[in-house]
Amino acid sequence: MAQIEITEPIAEMVAALALHMEAPPPLAVAMAVERYYTAYVDKAGRLPKGWQLREDLTLADLEIYFERYNAEEGDNMWAERGRVLRAALKAGWITAPAGLTDEAIGKLTPAAASAAKTYIDALYIRLVTADPN
Repeated sequence: MAQIEITEPIAEMVAALALHMEAPPPLAVAMAVERYYTAYVDKAGRLPKGWQLREDLTLADLEIYFERYNAEEGDNMWAERGRVLRAALKAGWITAPAGLTDEAIGKLTPAAASAAKTYIDALYIRLVTADPN
């Protein structure tokens, strides 16, 4: 495993990231790494079999999502994954399977939860990133 020397500039960057993300520094770094991965490495992710997402989200959909997302605490990557999936469900982003519940999300395997979160993150990034052209 690579080790990184935490210099003052790196510490300041992590502190700023944590402030921006309104998360403890370790979670902020984990979220930033995952978002980087989503945006640049694994752009699609995968949804569990039978799941579908809406791709015509509006500002109101994002507001509902973040209302639910901010209502939960999450101080580790697994809590963060569940938090994203439950918020997407509450906001109506997940359209199938019918009757999906928070409890069913909690029963996903860790790999399926990670892949679904990556997919949802990729959708979010795609929707909020302005076309540079």
